[in-house]
Amino acid sequence: MTTLECTTPCNFYCQYDPDKEVCLGCFRDQEEIKNWTHYTRTQQSAVMVLANQRLHTFAAINLMPANFDYHVES
Repeated sequence: MTTLECTTPCNFYCQYDPDKEVCLGCFRDQEEIKNWTHYTRTQQSAVMVLANQRLHTFAAINLMPANFDYHVES
């Protein structure tokens, strides 16, 4: 697995969606947000991979809010 360097994935677009159970800014769930600073770099990298997968999944099935502007990095 590739390790991604990231101080925090928070982009200050904090909008938690209770239906999707993730923040629509960083695509982390509540546990991932709460525990971020306690995770090892490997764990943080794994969370980033999951968050990126969520972003792509939500975008692919059109679950993003109509006015949501997001940037997808490949």
